[in-house]
Amino acid sequence: MSPALRFLVDASVPESVVRCLRELGHDVRDVPVILPDGTGGVVVFRTARDEGRILVTHDLRFADIIAYQPWSHAGLIAVRP
Repeated sequence: MSPALRFLVDASVPESVVRCLRELGHDVRDVPVILPDGTGGVVVFRTARDEGRILVTHDLRFADIIAYQPWSHAGLIAVRP
């Protein structure tokens, strides 16, 4: 079995993604559960970075490699349905 990855799933992503990642054995934290409603993107990003988690989001602003430099965090997945 491959090692579990650590994810922080943004509020914009459906709960079904959180469930699926957990079912696959990954360590998943859900923004709506751990941060107050309306927490801004900077706090979400810093939380993921500080905890060494891959951020999963629908928010394409996080895909800005100037603002969120790839070497400064564990990873980012900007999913678009």
